[in-house]
Amino acid sequence: MREQQPERGRRAGRRAAEGNAARAPRHEAVGRYRPATAGAGTSGLGATGVGTTAQLPAQAATATLTATRPAAPARRRGGILNAIIGVIGELLITAGIVVGLFIVWQVYWTDLGANRDQAQQIENVNKQWGDPRGATKVGTPRTDAPPAADHVNRTGDLEGIIYIPRFGTDWRYTVKYGVDLEAVVDTGSFGHYPDTQYVGEVGNYAITAHRQTYGAAMRDVPELQPGDPIIVQTKNAYYVYKVGEHEVVPPTQVGVLAPVPNHPEEAPTQRILTITTCHPPFVSSDRWITYATLDHWVDAAEGAPAELVK
Repeated sequence: MREQQPERGRRAGRRAAEGNAARAPRHEAVGRYRPATAGAGTSGLGATGVGTTAQLPAQAATATLTATRPAAPARRRGGILNAIIGVIGELLITAGIVVGLFIVWQVYWTDLGANRDQAQQIENVNKQWGDPRGATKVGTPRTDAPPAADHVNRTGDLEGIIYIPRFGTDWRYTVKYGVDLEAVVDTGSFGHYPDTQYVGEVGNYAITAHRQTYGAAMRDVPELQPGDPIIVQTKNAYYVYKVGEHEVVPPTQVGVLAPVPNHPEEAPTQRILTITTCHPPFVSSDRWITYATLDHWVDAAEGAPAELVK
């Protein structure tokens, strides 16, 4: 019995050894798998000598940051540049719209407003002085000295109504004292230069009006021909001038307003009408000057000039 016990012990020892041996290969396989896992996990990072999978997350994060840092500023710069270009583009579009609206307002809306106001003013005047377009009687043309016009002297005071048949049967505008833009010219009226003579007087009756915007009364000034009539109506008379010549001068050439245009040293003997307006349209670097001389006048109590009677 004593001899069998050692044999049993030896068998138990062998079984234990065999069990350990059987487990040893499985443990060694895990040991070999760990480097393989580490190698697979570090394949995108290059030869970094990573030894364990526990180091992979930190290493991968570091590598990712290292790879993206140079590109991030480029993206930010591109984004900022694109944003700036976008803002500039929007500003240019907005500016274009504003300029377009201003042009529409300046060219068209001011014309509509001025012509509407002129029509209302002239209608009110016609109620007092009469409308020559509805006259049935032609007054007698007279060449003697015409009656003196009222010497109004306050800016915006009404002096008369001007007619130029060449521009159409409905063409007519008020003439007011002064050349203030806001109070006179921008309302569509002709403005009378204060230091010049009054309508019908010997000397130079000088007036001005817009060629574009605010009624654009003198838009068609190049169409005027020598001999065309220009009529100024007052309460008591019609003054009929005939177009002579014209010239284009710089704005500084104020000699056109002299009693004898461009000859301030001479004494006047004629009854002259001078109309100044801008030239060329929408540039206004010069002034278009139209000269006319009094041909005859008609007593308003007797009728209207033949040039205005339909």
